[in-house]
Amino acid sequence: MGPLNIGPNTAISLMESQTPINFKSPQQCTPETMDICHASTARVQEMDMESCLEFRKDLEDDIIAIGSRIGKVEAEIKWLEDEQRQIEVNLSELGGIRNQILSINTYGSLGKNNIIARVESKANCAASLVMKHLKATRDQDLCGLMGNIIGIVALLGTAPTFELSRLFAEYLGDQMLAVVCKHYEDVRLLESYQKNGKLNPDFALHMFAKELGQSIDGRYLVLCIEDIRACEVDKDVEGKLLFPDPTLPDGSRPAGFLGYAVNMINIEADHSDTKTDSGCGLRETLFYRLFGDTQVYETRDDMKRTISCIKDGAVSMDGGILRGNGAVSLGCLEPDVIFPVVPATNQISEKDTQVLKRYRELKSKMKETVAKLVKKRKSRESDLKRFYERRDLYAKYFTRDPSVSSNSTPSYDMHP
Repeated sequence: MGPLNIGPNTAISLMESQTPINFKSPQQCTPETMDICHASTARVQEMDMESCLEFRKDLEDDIIAIGSRIGKVEAEIKWLEDEQRQIEVNLSELGGIRNQILSINTYGSLGKNNIIARVESKANCAASLVMKHLKATRDQDLCGLMGNIIGIVALLGTAPTFELSRLFAEYLGDQMLAVVCKHYEDVRLLESYQKNGKLNPDFALHMFAKELGQSIDGRYLVLCIEDIRACEVDKDVEGKLLFPDPTLPDGSRPAGFLGYAVNMINIEADHSDTKTDSGCGLRETLFYRLFGDTQVYETRDDMKRTISCIKDGAVSMDGGILRGNGAVSLGCLEPDVIFPVVPATNQISEKDTQVLKRYRELKSKMKETVAKLVKKRKSRESDLKRFYERRDLYAKYFTRDPSVSSNSTPSYDMHP
């Protein structure tokens, strides 16, 4: 329903433009208005002319007051909508600059290119073939189907330090090379099966592997973000998930707790806008699927002391890994495929820092503006309902005498 722009004059006009209706008896009322009819009819029957005029004026004043309030709320809604559009424009402009800042301030695209080269060098690996296949078909993909293959886990996130990047890669293991798609149906872009259930070796990725003189050894993991149950907790202005800090039995915060792994991974700049059809990003889908509530601690000792409040697992900066539910990873591993590294914020120039700060402020302001709009629109709907109820009640019992000239003061017939 669009704005009505109802003010006092409009409210009076709406009352006077009603189709003439005589004051009705309760027997003529609909079931929905029967109670109103009984109460109002009984009241008017007991009234003298002066009281009836007073009753009519009370209704008119009520209608005008509600109409005036609606007009004010609609003006506020229009102002908020204009502000929302302006914020969207500013966010769009700053978003491009922000992505450029984050892209420039990575440890070169060299870090990313190095990881790509390491993935592509893996023989008989699905992730390697997917990277090569995406590169080879980018220009020939006229229908845009390959766009539904998002990429490889290792190239969809970044870490703030080399230590965290290595630690997270070790924690995820082979999942670092998982292929990420939009929908489960997109699996057909990777492989298909014959009627007897066996793999079709002459289709998609397997055919591409054969052309390169390679093959795919064993199975490989594919993650479909549309089919991942997204984490439902709130997010802050930077898109981080607002998990509560873990607490020990005495209610205190564990010593050495640094945060949750899912929030310490950052979305790779080229995929910051990659979302599901319902608007969920990679953090609350893909990376929550991979890390869950995994906690990060300074040392193994810190981690061991808080084992009672660790659910999905934990890692420590000195190499400790708890898998949760009684599982511990021992030994040592130096993964060759890790997340690209993005420098800490203090390594970004002051000017760029201000841009990033302004972007966060606008995101916060957008959230507040949308919340205000929702509240105002609900208020408007409530007032509109009240307005129409009072207007219809007025029209039911007070009608203009058709014999009265439009230039004269309107008089009303009241029929018990």
